[in-house]
Amino acid sequence: KEENKIMKTEVKPRAKAKTGIIKKIYALCQGEGLTEKQLLKAMKGHRDTLKTARELVEKRILQLLKDTVTDELIYQSLSQDIIKNKTFKNMTEREYSIHQLIDMSKDNGVSFTELKKASHMQRGELKTILKRLEEYKFIKTIKSIKSKQRVYLLWGVKPSREITGGIWYINQQYNTTFIDKLRGIASKYLLSKGHASLSAILDHVHHQGLDASVKLNVEDMKQIMDTLIYGGLVEKIITHTGGQYGADPADEHYQIVKGLMDINAFTDIPCGTCPRFSVCDEGAFTNPENCKYLQDW
Repeated sequence: KEENKIMKTEVKPRAKAKTGIIKKIYALCQGEGLTEKQLLKAMKGHRDTLKTARELVEKRILQLLKDTVTDELIYQSLSQDIIKNKTFKNMTEREYSIHQLIDMSKDNGVSFTELKKASHMQRGELKTILKRLEEYKFIKTIKSIKSKQRVYLLWGVKPSREITGGIWYINQQYNTTFIDKLRGIASKYLLSKGHASLSAILDHVHHQGLDASVKLNVEDMKQIMDTLIYGGLVEKIITHTGGQYGADPADEHYQIVKGLMDINAFTDIPCGTCPRFSVCDEGAFTNPENCKYLQDW
């Protein structure tokens, strides 16, 4: 009896200490998660750190992801909603592995072909698993504007602008009317001011009664200005030292090309009706230098 009492008093502190380690590891691995090295450092080299982390992975409290750049394994805490979800707990190992692959793709999504290659599953089995995960609202599918393929994302993840096309698309349709409107506002403003910075043009556009749900940023406005430059209608102002105004893109200044003061010249730029507009950039696969439409125009 005396021996049992001693054992009980020893077990309680150990169990309490283990609970403390679990809570700490779970808290540290929230958000983007931690690599083994980062976790060990954060836990100050505690000897049970990795053993406990692996146990939490087995219990589906943490998940193991792989960094797409360094190939390092990352421990990441699952949300409380997921942990408490009985359907998630009862997933087969095959279903869980597909869920993890989709999670690793973050907001860029992953195609069926990529999932099939990474999982080494047969087409029929993978289709069945994806259908089940969709039915239980663990994942969703959306057509990518960039690849024209359907991609899978976790249910609560907002797809990236690369997939949706950002503000240039509405219901996956290219919004030429909106782009033409922005080009017109920017060009008229330059005609009235002589020259203006990108931030000033953007500020002016924001005061033109656009839909409140539309959130234009500096990069968006730069894309609009680039279409006017590629069309030979607008140019950046160069300083006497040969550089552009400011190092920040928001400080870049623009003006109407000299001798081109007719506002009607802005109404027929090919960029406005081009469905590749959102991915067109210097050096990219779709670029203004090799655009036959701009050359013909």
